[in-house]
Amino acid sequence: MAEFEEKVKVTAKKAKVTAKKAKKAIVKHSKKAYLACKKGWTKLRKSIKDLKEKNKRIEYLVDVGTIIFKNM
Repeated sequence: MAEFEEKVKVTAKKAKVTAKKAKKAIVKHSKKAYLACKKGWTKLRKSIKDLKEKNKRIEYLVDVGTIIFKNM
């Protein structure tokens, strides 16, 4: 879990840097920079969502394993 939290922090920092660059470029009327910033936050949200799904699967497998051992 600590590894994931570190990855989230790093990704958030990268997204923040991208956002700053995008803000400067938007002032110059560039849509490409805005899209790059938007993709950075999307990537961060996706990684968080993937971790949550992964944790749900692990919990489910543990519960199934417990049930199997109880029935033996």
